[in-house]
Amino acid sequence: MKSERHTSRGGLWWVLGVSVAVVCAAMLAIVLLTVRYQAKNQDTYEALITTSLEETHWACMGGIARSINELVGVVQSAADTWSTLPNSQEDEISPGSWKEALLDTIRSLERVQDADHFTLAELNRELARQDATDSAISRVNTVLQGQTAVSDLMTIQFGSRQRDVVAVAAPVLSRGQVIGAIRVVAWAERLFPLTSAKNGSGVMHFLVNQEGDVLYGKGGRLAEGSNLLEHMRTQGTTQEDLALVEGALRLDAAETVISLEDTGDGAGLLILSPLGYNGWWLLSVARRDAMSGTSAQVTRNTTLLFGQVLVVLLVMAALVLAGLLLQRRWWKENQAQYDLLAQFSDTVLFLYRDKTKRLSFTPNVRNRFAMYQIHEIPVFDRDYACQVLCPDDLHLLREALREVAQQDGPDSKTVMLRLRCLDQEYRWMCCQCYGQEDRKGRRGTVVGKLYDVNEQTIREQILLDKSSTDSLTGALNRRAMEAEISTLLGGGHPGYFYLVDVDNFKGINDRNGHAVGDRVLIELVEVLRTVFRQDDVIGRLGGDEFVVYLQNVGEREVAIQKAEQLLTAFRGRLDVPVSVSVGIAPFPQAGKTYEELYQAADAAMYHGKRAGKNRWSFGDAPSQAEAAPLAGVAGDEHGPHQG
Repeated sequence: MKSERHTSRGGLWWVLGVSVAVVCAAMLAIVLLTVRYQAKNQDTYEALITTSLEETHWACMGGIARSINELVGVVQSAADTWSTLPNSQEDEISPGSWKEALLDTIRSLERVQDADHFTLAELNRELARQDATDSAISRVNTVLQGQTAVSDLMTIQFGSRQRDVVAVAAPVLSRGQVIGAIRVVAWAERLFPLTSAKNGSGVMHFLVNQEGDVLYGKGGRLAEGSNLLEHMRTQGTTQEDLALVEGALRLDAAETVISLEDTGDGAGLLILSPLGYNGWWLLSVARRDAMSGTSAQVTRNTTLLFGQVLVVLLVMAALVLAGLLLQRRWWKENQAQYDLLAQFSDTVLFLYRDKTKRLSFTPNVRNRFAMYQIHEIPVFDRDYACQVLCPDDLHLLREALREVAQQDGPDSKTVMLRLRCLDQEYRWMCCQCYGQEDRKGRRGTVVGKLYDVNEQTIREQILLDKSSTDSLTGALNRRAMEAEISTLLGGGHPGYFYLVDVDNFKGINDRNGHAVGDRVLIELVEVLRTVFRQDDVIGRLGGDEFVVYLQNVGEREVAIQKAEQLLTAFRGRLDVPVSVSVGIAPFPQAGKTYEELYQAADAAMYHGKRAGKNRWSFGDAPSQAEAAPLAGVAGDEHGPHQG
């Protein structure tokens, strides 16, 4: 006993020693990495500042471009709308008029300070003003030439303070001629969202012109009214850097990134990009002095992070080891289940766990179905599951598994499914699902089996088809047809009831024999299937009368078009002269039951026969038992075919 305890204690000390050595090695590695990281930290952080500057610059650039383009679009749309209003060329804007409503709508926009309308005469007076600046004259001429103009920044008195604004004017055109203009004045702070960064990145944005004048924005030592180039000269910027900035402003390049030499004033990086209006440029500046002190903080944070990562890794290693042990035990239990299930060869057995949403089969599933290298299906992954299951049946399996796996669900459920076999053909299988509880009485597992019922299902389907179809034409027989149409009518969706009758069918039989008459009926059903949709009901009422129900269609033109197609397609299809007459009754206008629709369509059809046959006839009201045929009833129509 003492020897065993000594051995156990020695093993414990060995494990403890190894653990201490690993921790010490990890701490030494952290120290070495920290020293190495600190040496490169400043360069790395400056690269990050460069990336941040570019991202911030382009985000600001995109915001300004969107704001200006949206405002220009609003003004142009308003000008186009104005030209369509009544009396658009008149000067007067009366209260409550469409013109006043349009201007009030524009004034209510968040960016807009004011909106007004100028007539052509007022525009010409603006040109003639003695105090008009060259810039203002240029903008008015632009509008008179039929183009939208954007003004320079202007300062107005608003309340107790001065605020910057920008005006956008668009011409109002009538027959290609300028008859006036819509002008909208917008707040500069809403149009140019130049938000200086306050989060330590040191990025500031300004609106400048090609001469370097700061038009808008403030931050650091730059302010509105100052000049970027003069400011750089006073700060001791080198001639090389100054020439780069001057050249960028005059070249109108798409984007210029300049790294300034450190002269002790904290200057760093700047980006210049043209906005495309009035020679405006967006200037973004990141200062080096904003980076000072950040490197040391990043180093401390990194050291702390390394320590936390080490602790997390140790905890994760322990969790992974525990998980592997549990997984191994679970695998052994499941392997024993599969070994037992695999002994059955006449059926395929399966196991479903609601927690994993996966369906596992016994290995013999690969001998029957197209599963090849797998014997497990994620039933809620449609693309994967449909490689084996028929897509139309997937929802049946999902519902059965979901219901049986629920705690309050049924103990078992049986569904019929189609599975893809090795020959890539689907076969009908009976799927029986049984709920299984664990030791705590919780439901969450489903076991079941699949066995082949393909031949039995096919035989039952053949018998069902025979009992519901006409043996000569393949159309639905009267009983099945009435039942299906009545079901559709119960849904309340609009549709059209067609009664189709072969003209002079008795004469065709007498002159050409019953074989030809049968051929006429068969060909008629083929034409009906070609003209109408697969979901529409086609049935034989008896003799040479057929019924078609065009479901989920409310447009009268569509119903008439189908009748025209039927008459055209059937005429000349056989060697013998043959035609049909068609009566049409709309649901629910002509009736709400099968019998009412039949009576309306029958009366309409016989009205068409009396009018010359080989035509369609429309009935919009249900006929009464003693009423005369539909000739002359309001709403009755006749097809143009004169047969």
